[in-house]
Order: sequence, then structure tokens, then C-alpha cells
Amino acid sequence: MYKWIDAEGRIHFSDNPVGATNAEEVKIRTLTEASDVVLEGDDYGPREVKILSTTWCGVCKKAKNYLAAKGIYFSEYDVETSDIGRQEYKRLVGKGVPIILVGNQRMDGFTANKLEEMLKNVGYP
Repeated sequence: MYKWIDAEGRIHFSDNPVGATNAEEVKIRTLTEASDVVLEGDDYGPREVKILSTTWCGVCKKAKNYLAAKGIYFSEYDVETSDIGRQEYKRLVGKGVPIILVGNQRMDGFTANKLEEMLKNVGYP
């Protein structure tokens, strides 16, 4: 999978870089069960965006909508229904949701300005 930004600043994903000179290869992992946990950073890049959430959390929905509107791919883990989500929440000593991880940065809750800063720190436009 490849990711690149066009001249208008839009982010694109494709299985072919389509001649884009700034295309970067993106590794995609599928996670199935707790035995496949990779959240402690083994091969996730410094720009990886993860959100630990629940289905009922309004603030979580705002954070996910914010990321989607900016065209930023993120991995979501439900702390109530996913073994991986529960384990990561416990490892991070979670006290509420969402917990947003951008590379090695962490935000509990959601503030658009703070998330924007975190994203810029790892090179997102």
C-alpha cells in the first residue's frame, strides 16, 4: 500500500503509487486476537495514530470524525469489546476514553488543537 499527498494537500492511498514522487510505502497489519498484539510499538512507525475508545463515547466520535476529516488513517481499539483494546487500555493505565496515541505521544480525552499539534510533531500537514 502506498500513501502520497497531491499538489492540493489531499492524502491518497493506493496499491500503486501512480507516479507520485512523494509516495511512501505503508505497511498494513491485521490484528485478530490477543496473541497478535503489536501495540507496544514493535513495527508501528513513528506516525502511527491509534485511538482507544468505546461505541457509546461522544468525545471518541468527535476525535474519529476529526481524524477522518483530515484524511488521517488511524487504528481504533474498543476497550470494552476487543481483547487487544482491553489489554492496551490496562497497559496504559487508562482512566477514561478516548486515549489517542500518535507515535510516542499520548492524549487522554480529545482537544482539536492538541491533536493538531501532536500530528504536526510527527510530520502530518
